[in-house]
Amino acid sequence: MIENRKKFSVHWNEEGGFVDTALFGDQDADSSRALFDAVLRIADTKYKNEPIESFDLLVDVSQAGRATPEARKMHASYFKAFKVRKTAVVGATGFRAAIIKAIYTLGGNKNYRLFQDRESACAWLKK
Repeated sequence: MIENRKKFSVHWNEEGGFVDTALFGDQDADSSRALFDAVLRIADTKYKNEPIESFDLLVDVSQAGRATPEARKMHASYFKAFKVRKTAVVGATGFRAAIIKAIYTLGGNKNYRLFQDRESACAWLKK
């Protein structure tokens, strides 16, 4: 597991076979960059020396705070570069859900869904 206890945690979910992330508190460009570096390290470790074709991603934002405009732009640009097959977002409601939809749309990621609980998100990723 890779974590920055104040900002995020990232680990490989063995049971589901996906990268499992959680965000905590406000996010800025530095914390977003560190988060995505950690996601790549986890995916790279899982796939070892094989090329990373694509992977599934769970993002829990239920404890996240605000993201700066720079952090939102960085998220969109990373999703253009990543080869994420499916993304499940947990805990996004209201304005946060609208921002997340915009980030994924700008990033070109159309295979994502919003969930209110981890169990439903994990079940969708396992399909």
